[in-house]
Amino acid sequence: MLNKYDYLYNGEESLLILINPVIKLFGLFIYILLILLKFDRLLFIINIGLVFLLILLSNVKLTKYLKIIWKLKYLIILLYAYLYYKNLEIVEINIIIFKLIFLLMYIWVIIYTTNKEELSRGLSIILNKINLIGIPIKKITMFFINVYSFIEYFIDTYNEYINKIEREGKVFLDSNIFNKLVIFFKNFKIIWQISYRKLNLRKKDLKYRLFDTKEVSKYKYRRRLCLFDYLYVLINIGMIVYYILKVR
Repeated sequence: MLNKYDYLYNGEESLLILINPVIKLFGLFIYILLILLKFDRLLFIINIGLVFLLILLSNVKLTKYLKIIWKLKYLIILLYAYLYYKNLEIVEINIIIFKLIFLLMYIWVIIYTTNKEELSRGLSIILNKINLIGIPIKKITMFFINVYSFIEYFIDTYNEYINKIEREGKVFLDSNIFNKLVIFFKNFKIIWQISYRKLNLRKKDLKYRLFDTKEVSKYKYRRRLCLFDYLYVLINIGMIVYYILKVR
């Protein structure tokens, strides 16, 4: 069955949970910028090494990241074939593929170590800073938050509902993927409806503040930066400075 902890916020103790989501997104931007600029072997190694270090610090098993890549194996193979068709050298193709694979891993490091509320606030802050033409950032951000939340509710509901009907003896899950797909599509409508009701209830709670205000979040969103935030920024700025002075 689907497992929300495979592809969503992990919620485990890790150093990266302490880092401000704006800083994480800044690091992602620097990574994307560097993989698009002129290639440098040292920067490539540092960039890839930094992502691998973040994976280790995320306190999430490497196999979870590899599952994401495995899901996209056919797209990666097609991309490899396309680049080869364009007469690129094997070394160049491998570098491009490695950059994209580690970009995916970087994105999932952020997802695994940042809950959706903090991530949405971080995105809002960044988008508001660069919003020069009055784009309705709040509405756009809320749309993506709701999509993200609905996916999470859908996965949870799927697990709960399938477990319920299995306990009642209405279905028997086995290793046959075809049977699982049949069960999924037969119950898709009711799972969708339950998930949609949960999302609407969440919207109502947010609107009228019906959630538990006494609940304390250990890693609540912080306006002030900590030592790890500054260190994270310095590493990324250091790579940009190196590129400007030694590569450009």
